[in-house]
Amino acid sequence: MTDDPAAGAPLEAPLPDHVKMSRDGLNLVLDVRWFRAYHVFSLLGAFAMGAFYYFTFLRSRAPSAAGLDWFTVLWFGGLSCGAYSGLAGIWNHTWVTVGDGAIDVRIGPLPWWGAKRIPSNEITQVYCDEEVRRRRGGSDTYYHVEAITAQNTNVRLVAELPAKDIALFIEQEIEKALGIADRKVPGEVQK
Repeated sequence: MTDDPAAGAPLEAPLPDHVKMSRDGLNLVLDVRWFRAYHVFSLLGAFAMGAFYYFTFLRSRAPSAAGLDWFTVLWFGGLSCGAYSGLAGIWNHTWVTVGDGAIDVRIGPLPWWGAKRIPSNEITQVYCDEEVRRRRGGSDTYYHVEAITAQNTNVRLVAELPAKDIALFIEQEIEKALGIADRKVPGEVQK
């Protein structure tokens, strides 16, 4: 979006799937559901690998007095992380509440990082950026909703959104709720 009034009114971002918008009194509440099909596959994969390891290695060897070896501990640590990530993806939501003089970002019901509270009078602009993570065989793209504060620092409000339309909608609604005029920020996602 530009500062040029001759450029016309910006297009409104439609309400995307996985997002519910509501009001709690005068507060705007955006509820972003995390669930994607790959979360179920993550959980099932962790379960299958755990069962494979148990029936292939643990069940076939005699119990030792020394306890579990390091490989087993690391294996189940990795499986636990995959299973927890899958469960969080299935059940968790990110709630962005704009009102009462602040922007509150809460994540739950399973504990996850990223919760924060930022006074709304410190925010001068909200924008979205894109992060592409390269991996073998392709890449993954994530979108983040960022805020610029009065001290000219960037604060990540919502991280790792899987779709551009969700990030743009959150940006648009936060700016509307705070009365911030949308303007172009270097490095932001094209609208």
